[in-house]
Amino acid sequence: MSQSGKIQQQYYTRGRSGVFRTNEGLDTVAKSPSLDNNFIKKTLHPFCLYHAPQELRQRGEEDVSKYPESLTVFTAETGELVIGRGVFAGADFTGQRDTVFLHHYIVPQELAESVYRLPNSIFRITSFASKYNEEIKELPELDELEYDKQSYVTGQQQMLDRLGIDEALFKQLLWSVCMSISSNKKVYIALDVDVTESSLYANQLLELLYHCLPYGMRRKFGFTTYSHEPQGKKYIDVMVVEKGSIRSGDRQIDKDYLFDFPNRRFVNTEPPGAEMPYLDFAWAYRGQPAELEAFFDFAEEALQDVDAQTAASLPAYHQLNVLYQIEQGGEDIYESKKESIVTSILTYLNDRNVESKPRLDELFWQLAEREISLFGKGHILSLGYVEAMIDYYRIGGLKENLVFSLIKLLYNGWNFHEDSGYPNRVFDAVLKHEELFQAVAHKMLATEQFAPVLQAYMLDRIQQAGTMQALQEEISFWLKHIEDAVGSAYFQEQLMRRTKELLEKDRERIASGGSLNVFLDMLYKSDTGNTKRLQRFYNDLDVHAQKTIIGKIDLDQVTLQQLESMKYMLGNHSHVLTESLGPRDQAVFHTLQCASYLLRNVNSKEAESYMVLSRLMPKELDQLQALLQRVLKGRARPENYEKIAYAFYENGLEPGECSFAFMQMLAYIRQEADHADEINDFIHWSAGYAYFHLPNMAMTKEYEAALRGYFLRSDRGALNKKNVWLKLKSIPNASMRKVLADIRLAQANPLIRFMKGNRKMLIQFGSIFAGVAVLVTIGIVGYQTWFQPVQPVQQVPGGDTGQNDPLLGPPAPGTESGTGASTGTSPGSQPGSGTPSGSGTSPGGTTIVPPLSGQPPIGNGSGTGSNGSGSGTGSNGGADAGTGAGSGTGSNTGTGTGTGTGSTGAGGGGGTGAGATGTGTTGTGASTGTGRP
Repeated sequence: MSQSGKIQQQYYTRGRSGVFRTNEGLDTVAKSPSLDNNFIKKTLHPFCLYHAPQELRQRGEEDVSKYPESLTVFTAETGELVIGRGVFAGADFTGQRDTVFLHHYIVPQELAESVYRLPNSIFRITSFASKYNEEIKELPELDELEYDKQSYVTGQQQMLDRLGIDEALFKQLLWSVCMSISSNKKVYIALDVDVTESSLYANQLLELLYHCLPYGMRRKFGFTTYSHEPQGKKYIDVMVVEKGSIRSGDRQIDKDYLFDFPNRRFVNTEPPGAEMPYLDFAWAYRGQPAELEAFFDFAEEALQDVDAQTAASLPAYHQLNVLYQIEQGGEDIYESKKESIVTSILTYLNDRNVESKPRLDELFWQLAEREISLFGKGHILSLGYVEAMIDYYRIGGLKENLVFSLIKLLYNGWNFHEDSGYPNRVFDAVLKHEELFQAVAHKMLATEQFAPVLQAYMLDRIQQAGTMQALQEEISFWLKHIEDAVGSAYFQEQLMRRTKELLEKDRERIASGGSLNVFLDMLYKSDTGNTKRLQRFYNDLDVHAQKTIIGKIDLDQVTLQQLESMKYMLGNHSHVLTESLGPRDQAVFHTLQCASYLLRNVNSKEAESYMVLSRLMPKELDQLQALLQRVLKGRARPENYEKIAYAFYENGLEPGECSFAFMQMLAYIRQEADHADEINDFIHWSAGYAYFHLPNMAMTKEYEAALRGYFLRSDRGALNKKNVWLKLKSIPNASMRKVLADIRLAQANPLIRFMKGNRKMLIQFGSIFAGVAVLVTIGIVGYQTWFQPVQPVQQVPGGDTGQNDPLLGPPAPGTESGTGASTGTSPGSQPGSGTPSGSGTSPGGTTIVPPLSGQPPIGNGSGTGSNGSGSGTGSNGGADAGTGAGSGTGSNTGTGTGTGTGSTGAGGGGGTGAGATGTGTTGTGASTGTGRP
């Protein structure tokens, strides 16, 4: 607005010309040289208005002194304080038209503060102009304002009485003004006085209200002492309006604060709440400006670093007024609300401003020391008060008397308070400030008198830890804040007890113990000043937890996952734990340790594993086997075969010698396998597992007996299945292959067993039999050729023709064929029976002699017959073998190992079956035929 730092002036009226216009009219007609034109147009001109009262206009009043003055005061957005007066000025320079005259003082921000604190320099200015000299266009800049220094107190009560304002209405007026300053609502006042006196009484009333406003509110307060009607204007909070202009039902103002004194109608003016200490104080000291200013100075110190909105907030002044009255000796007020009072002090203090607010700082300590002085008599403070004292720690820093006071307070609360949880809540409040908590706790721990109070707090915190994780956090808490507490015998004793309680009821105690083990191991290896001193405790707590876990373990319920997760307590350092266990728990621990070791160490440390097994007592070995067999259920897979072997281990006759319950092992594998072929995979794997065999890898008698028993009773016939045999005959162990082959043979068809067992004899016998058969065949053919009568020529079905007949040409090929089949139905391993059939084929020949009845035809040429085939089945599932032999004679003479008749030869075959249900194999024979012309 102005850079001069001085008070600027402006005149506004109707003139022949002005600052902003060259022709006649209403305009700024004079101003100080440094006053900015934009400020004049945007900020001052909107207030350069005056509407004469309707009552005076209607009666044509010509005496301008009877028209009310309009004093307007507000603080602009840019910080300047504007003080202006508008009057009715009568006829203008032409003498024909009425005009108005307004004179504004614009006080720069740096000078405004002193004006706010001197209401007389606003309400009692003596230098306002009512007219001007057209010759003067420039107004002087001022260093200060001229005003009447007479006190406003004179005639104050008479003014209130004249306006009909009692204590209640005054408080409503002041409350409405304060609320308007901090909101967008307006206060409209219509006074019940003659229009010619309205500006006088309005000025006096607003001067009194202004004196009762704290400085923070004055900086935002804007008002005008006369307006012809209510209207919302920027910067203006209170407007005194012409009588009769506040109309009932006017929706534009029905939410504002309305004081219509002529009609005694007051709208929205009742303060909420019963306690309004600042309003009470203002009314009580309205005639004592020094007392009011003393409070305002106190409030200024408290609010010096808050924003303008808070500085103009009515609740803040209610609160500060209470503190001020206590500072001035109002003990009764303090006694009735101690906690809220000390808490309210801290709302204005922080570590950055405490030095600039000595009155609040001193007040807090006056009150706190008063309470502390009573501690020796068993005095106890409310928790809220204690929290306020503790909060002060962040402001005033560590003060020795505060530490001692809190210790004494905690001791009194522990000794005398009805609520046993009071000291713990105080500790929790102290804990908000780590350094303070450490100072208090260290002194208490080191003092025999106060140590039990801290121990009670330790116990409460430990007891509240509901899980092992929470208990670990509790250890970390004390290590962080007071490491010495962890080293105390009381803390260690209670921690041991709580650890046992938690683990005993924890369903996942093994995992929880593992977590504790890792945590303690980390602490053991940490590098702090007291680590070495606490290492023994860490070890003791770890062993104590593991001992508790072992005591609750039921071997019949242990899972594989639990075994895997308890490695932390089954390792090499476990001798310390073992020594602390009783006989029952030692046995359980030893079993678990062996099981864990065996399940972890496979494929590389078999010798060590079996040495561990060999050292077990019979009862321990039984428990171990039961445990391993249970945890490996459903896991019969290659990666677990060796573990399963451990589960069926038996001590040998000699130390270090291995033996196994092979039969039970095979049954277990078959039962727990994922698929039917798993047992064969296991047998294949076992061929290379040295501990199942003799040193030369020959099978032990026990394993051989188990395999024979298994394939005889549990899986009979499996070795005769192609896929099974293909897998097992490839195992890399000759001894085992032979055993399996023997088992397979023992379960084969009897004929096959006979043939395989007498192979050389059968070969020799077959050669002799073949020679005899040939001789017999030749004899039969010769007889048929020489001694059968000649028959008429007959065409043989199948297309045979005489190949030597000169008329018929060469013989056609024969079409004889023979088949044989047998179906066996035998129970168990008895031979099956079959019905054979067969036919022979003759490659060629011509029939030249018809056959005699019942005799085979004699043909010319030679023929061959195919053997029949036979098959048989046994009702009990044996594997039958079928053989068949057939021969046929065609139109030429055919001979075979069988006999046949007809134009086509018929062969015979036989089928035999052996074993349970089975199908006979097909046998083939060969027939030959010879003929003559």
